[in-house]
Amino acid sequence: MDLSRLYAQLEFDRLLELAAGHCQSEAARQRLESWKVSFERETIQRNLDETTEAARLLEEKFSRDGLGFSLLPEDVGFLAHFGAGMEPERDDIIHLSELLEVCTQTTRRLRKLSEHKYPTLSERLARFVDVDQLAKRFKQTFAPDGEVRDNASSDLKLIRSRLTKLQVRIEQKIRGLIKKRAPDTAEELHLSIRNNRLTVNLPVGMLRSFKGMIVDYSASGASVYLEPEEVVELNNQRQELFLEEETEIRRILQHFGAEVVAQDDALRGDFELLVQLDIIFGRARFSHAIGGVRPEIAADGEMHLVRARHPLMLNEFVPETVSFGPENELIISGANAGGKSLLLKMMGLFVLMSYSGFFVPADEGTSIGLFDSLWVDITDEQSVLNNLSTFTAHLRFLEGLFAHLARKPADAPLTLVLIDELGTGTDPEEGAALGYALMEHLLTRPVKVAVTTHYDLIKTLGEKQANCKNVSMGFDEANMQPTYEVLEGLPGKSFAFDLAAGQGFSPEVLKRAKELVASGETSFADAVRSLRAKQAQLEQEKGNLMRERKSQQQASEKLKERQKAVARREIELRKRMEALRRDFEAVADAFLAEARKEISQRLRSSKGRTGLEVGSRFSADFRKQKENLLANLEESLGLTPPSAVSPSANLTAGTYLQLPTLGIAGEVLRIDEKKDKLQVLSQGKRITLSLVEVRKLLLEAAQLKDAREGIPHTPEITARERAKLGSQLDASAVSRQLTTAHQLDLHGHTREEALPKLEKFISDAIYRDFDTVMIMHGVGTGALRAFVHDYLKRSEYVDSFRDASTQEGGKGTTIVDLK
Repeated sequence: MDLSRLYAQLEFDRLLELAAGHCQSEAARQRLESWKVSFERETIQRNLDETTEAARLLEEKFSRDGLGFSLLPEDVGFLAHFGAGMEPERDDIIHLSELLEVCTQTTRRLRKLSEHKYPTLSERLARFVDVDQLAKRFKQTFAPDGEVRDNASSDLKLIRSRLTKLQVRIEQKIRGLIKKRAPDTAEELHLSIRNNRLTVNLPVGMLRSFKGMIVDYSASGASVYLEPEEVVELNNQRQELFLEEETEIRRILQHFGAEVVAQDDALRGDFELLVQLDIIFGRARFSHAIGGVRPEIAADGEMHLVRARHPLMLNEFVPETVSFGPENELIISGANAGGKSLLLKMMGLFVLMSYSGFFVPADEGTSIGLFDSLWVDITDEQSVLNNLSTFTAHLRFLEGLFAHLARKPADAPLTLVLIDELGTGTDPEEGAALGYALMEHLLTRPVKVAVTTHYDLIKTLGEKQANCKNVSMGFDEANMQPTYEVLEGLPGKSFAFDLAAGQGFSPEVLKRAKELVASGETSFADAVRSLRAKQAQLEQEKGNLMRERKSQQQASEKLKERQKAVARREIELRKRMEALRRDFEAVADAFLAEARKEISQRLRSSKGRTGLEVGSRFSADFRKQKENLLANLEESLGLTPPSAVSPSANLTAGTYLQLPTLGIAGEVLRIDEKKDKLQVLSQGKRITLSLVEVRKLLLEAAQLKDAREGIPHTPEITARERAKLGSQLDASAVSRQLTTAHQLDLHGHTREEALPKLEKFISDAIYRDFDTVMIMHGVGTGALRAFVHDYLKRSEYVDSFRDASTQEGGKGTTIVDLK
């Protein structure tokens, strides 16, 4: 398989040139332009994974402008100049500076990538060898322009300091001579360096005014560069210092060169990794530029192109969808210049792009088969240049293909074969027969074959063989123009006569040509025309059906959304109601405090009634007003009174639950059948109850309602069970409803200490309109418990009291019901 010819036939070489323009370094551009595609599955997947991760990284973290790879040198041949006995040039030093800069910048920006999010890139980056120390030494040794820094060594710093001072001394000496010997022209004369010696530039006519040695002449010969005899010795000292500087610089370069040589393998390896990264990010940028999607790689060799566009003709290309699924052979036919060859080329081009890690310009759902190789036979000028006829070139191609199939392993993936204009280049009848026979033979070999043809005989294979499929390129017969649409399952008509007529071809010639066409061929063309008409009708009916189905789905979805919206509004209103209820009760509690004055006034005016009777009557009046106000509030929010849940109904999350005996009303949040748990949101609190107990309580409520309405029923639970259930639910309700304000803890108190607290606690409870409170006194000797019970017996505000159940705290706690 000649890759260079394959690339040229499918124009993959042109695509690589375009993609290379998205790389930043010249090294990466050259590598990508000379890319060698791999047909190994692991390599293909890794290439696509790397492009995927690079595209995500560019999108999320870095701009598409790049990561500084543009500084990379074209190659690392300059590293050899740092070896023993070698002296690097300034360009070598600058190339090394740029390589070290990219290494440190890349590791700084990419080393901390998430291995979970960028596994493939992280694997590459893990191969980087740290050269930060070498980069640090470089910056200490060299300036950005490649010159050795003064501080590269203490000796060099001293030499250059002496040079600077000596040069100032020489310049001052020469300027003094000029002022002394040529005061009138002192401003016109200037110092210059010739042959690395400080001189004065003099007109030839002024030579007698100065004594010294002529070092050089000007280009015109009108002036000379004279080294005055007074500075000759100083210039000699300057030369000696230059020699010392050169020797020290050479020593520094040799020492640094040894460090570079020690890191030679690391630098070369890092360079290769950086070039590969530049290629990967270049692929990602190019894939984004062409609107590409990542194709799936199908191990079974199936290809599905969804609205595919040719990457070299994006603006003018009509998207094409073609499915080359379980079939072994695909026959593409249709009108001349209708896009058959272009579709065939695009199929091959998409394979090369995908295998090289490029995304393809198509829609989601596009997949490319896995093949062991790609064989393409498209007539080109190369055959002519090699003195081969078209037919001979076809035979040479088939010879190479059969040789490949003969030696390929049995477990290797399928081979993809693309042949343009099968059977051409010889007698049409013989060519069609040879093409037909070839296609029959290839059906028995491990290949996927796609061909373009005008021969009706070859098209009949698509109707006779189950694993052979016809597709054709669409053609608008009314306007005599190709539509470039791929029509599945139908052979195409060449429309040669129609196109010729449209181009003004001679009517007499066309008439004679039609007379010469065999009747069988005419019948086949008519059959194709009939099939195309039927397919168009079916496509129209299919479109109508799909639109109707879509309309029904949309209507159903809208209804579901409305139902969900109503349910959400109901829940939201319930929550708002609960919030308003809490706010109202808070205001009501505050109001009760203010109402004490009114109670006092009523007490003064009451006759024959106790204060508790007056307070209770006032509390009852107030509760009735509060309940009426809350009912009006529900009605203003548009809420219907919540209906009690039927005992036979399924309790589900979102159900509104009312348990009057427990003082609970709210939305069911969660149900756990296994753990016998039900959680409800009531008055802003999450309350957990026994699911079995709740269902029994609902059943009793329903039976009680039936009894009131005279509906007979059969008791489902005994009186003993009801009593037991009632006590459990009462205990559960009390323990959940009593807040800190409802509790008094007298543990460790004497009777004298307990009495004032007990009196204040009961008094506050009456004023707060509490129905039930809890007094915790402990068991101990029983003295404190007896004292509390004795007080409660004598209190006019206490209706009853009892020892708490085990769940509520046992005998160490007393539950008090207030009047």
